[in-house]
Parts: sequence; structure tokens; C-alpha cells
Amino acid sequence: MKTYVLKRVLNNNAVIASQSGTDYLLMGLSIGWGKHAGEAIGSDTVERFYVLHDSSLYQRLNQLFEQIPGDIMQFSMELVTLIKSSMGTPLSDNLYTTIPDHINSAINLYHEGLSVSNMMLWDVKSFFAKEFEIGSVVIEAVNRRFSVSLGEDEAAFIALHIVNASHETPDGAAVEITRFITRMVSETERLLHRSLARESLPFFRYVTHLKYLGRRVIAASEDKRNDADPESRDLLALIRDNYARPFSYARQLCSFIEQEYDFTCDDSDLLYLTIHIQKLLSALNDVGGDE
Repeated sequence: MKTYVLKRVLNNNAVIASQSGTDYLLMGLSIGWGKHAGEAIGSDTVERFYVLHDSSLYQRLNQLFEQIPGDIMQFSMELVTLIKSSMGTPLSDNLYTTIPDHINSAINLYHEGLSVSNMMLWDVKSFFAKEFEIGSVVIEAVNRRFSVSLGEDEAAFIALHIVNASHETPDGAAVEITRFITRMVSETERLLHRSLARESLPFFRYVTHLKYLGRRVIAASEDKRNDADPESRDLLALIRDNYARPFSYARQLCSFIEQEYDFTCDDSDLLYLTIHIQKLLSALNDVGGDE
């Protein structure tokens, strides 16, 4: 029987452990119950295992296992395995955090009677057909498993997570996008007069969004997108009225992008930047709306 050395308990049913220099996410009933770092874990208690290559994920995984229901986490991990096998190309371990985080948020929004339009749907379907097809399979599986009715917009979001995790992004574009993210984070910190908590989930989500936005800014692809629909404009107005302070910061970030990159943000860009800044402020124990 194989044994693993425990490194971190995520919850009663999930741990991070190592074997022969390789780290794994192990899942099984009560696999982490009463365990401590350094203890041995027998393979007979392991129901599912996932190879981990990026130790920077451990803190985010820990946060996700605390925040997301176990059945959603477990099913999401199975979906990551499906995604990786379907793509057939190397993908970042970031999928182990982005996929469950997104699926959990989408399910919560559905039960609240809310949905977010993906203004990049046309682009994703046109330029990332394989990723969109896999995203559609993932969303269909989520719909069946959790009795929800998520649609094409969510399939496109999953596809974007897959694109973001791809190691095949052209070097030139990756460098420019990285520079864009660095400048945006710096500008955000300047506006907030605070250093952002770089290990927090809100920061990770913000950077993930900036990667998507950065691809469009660098490619100057805003002319390929549809105009924001009335529902998006109504939601933006609601966000503006309830979160005036982060909305003001988002407008200033859009002005920065226009000045530095000759790229005009649309209502959807402003909406998502406002939402992310609100979450960043909350993570800093600040006040999201008016003071």
C-alpha cells in the first residue's frame, strides 16, 4: 500500500500530501480528520487524487475548501480532470481554484435569481471554439448535478478560464498582458492608497479578470464585441448607486486605460472593475460604498 506524507489539512475530507517529491490534493471521507502535518496517509483512504505543481495554490485551495460546499468542490475537481484530458495540452494548476470558485458563484447567483451576461461570448465562440465546447460540456454537467439552468454565458466563462490556464499563450502577448496587469495593480493601489493583499482570493480574482481585460486591450479587440445590453446597463446603474466609491475608482481606471492604451472601456468593463474593487476593499476591511 502506498503512503503519503501529510502537508496540510484543507478540511475533514481533503488534504495536501506528498509522495516521492510530488505534491497531491487527496480527497476521501474523513481523510483529514484529526490529522496533523507530517503524519502518514495510506492510499486505502484516498478516493481521488490530483497532482499539484504550484505550491502558491495551497493557500487559495485552503480558503476555497473553507468557503465552498464539499460537494461542489469535489465535483469541480472531477471537472478539472475532464477539462485537462479533453484539451490534451498542458494547463495551469490554477484551474483547481478558478473552476470551483466560478461554479460556486454561478450556482449561488442562479439561486438568487441573478445572472451575469458574458460580453465576450461572441469572441469566445468565434476564436476559442474548442474551449467553448469543453465549457459547454462542463456547464451541462453542472446543470445535471445541481439541478440548475446555466447557459452559454457561463460556458464562455469556463472557456476563458481554460484559455487563461493555457501554456500556449504567445510569448509576446503574455509579456504585454503581464505588464498591463502590473500597471493596473499599481494604479489600483495608488487610487486606494493601500497595498492589496496579494494572497487573498479577491486579489486573485481581480488579477484573473485583468488577464482577460489585458488580452482585449493589447489586441485592441473591443470593436469585435457587442454593445452592452439593457440588463447590463441597469445592473451598472444599480452598482453605481450602491457602490459609489468603488465605481469612482473603476471610472478612473478606465480613464487610465484609455490614456495609456488608447482603449475605451465599455459598460461591462466598468461594471466588472467596480465589482472587483468592491471585493478588494472588503478584503482590506474597508467600506465598499459611500462613507
